[in-house]
Amino acid sequence: MAAEEEDEVEWVVESIAGFLRGPDWSIPILDFVEQKCEVFDDEEESKLTYTEIHQEYKELVEKLLESYLKEIGINEDQFQEACTSPLAKTRTSQVLAFVLLC
Repeated sequence: MAAEEEDEVEWVVESIAGFLRGPDWSIPILDFVEQKCEVFDDEEESKLTYTEIHQEYKELVEKLLESYLKEIGINEDQFQEACTSPLAKTRTSQVLAFVLLC
């Protein structure tokens, strides 16, 4: 990979990592979790409702990511390349640690 391509991948990864640490991501996700948490209980392993909630969650995540990527001009190919880069693995670990510890 050429230096220019590496810089682009780094920019994409850093942008996405910043988004995942920010309120435009965390507020809708936390609101969703707060609204849906009452549905879950310890009585039954898998209810149809759980599958429906999971589908809603996936749609929310997709909508948030698509909106952000469009806003800053990252296309699907750039996103895919960034997600498979070694830098993404490092940043993903850092973002997950940040989200879980804060």
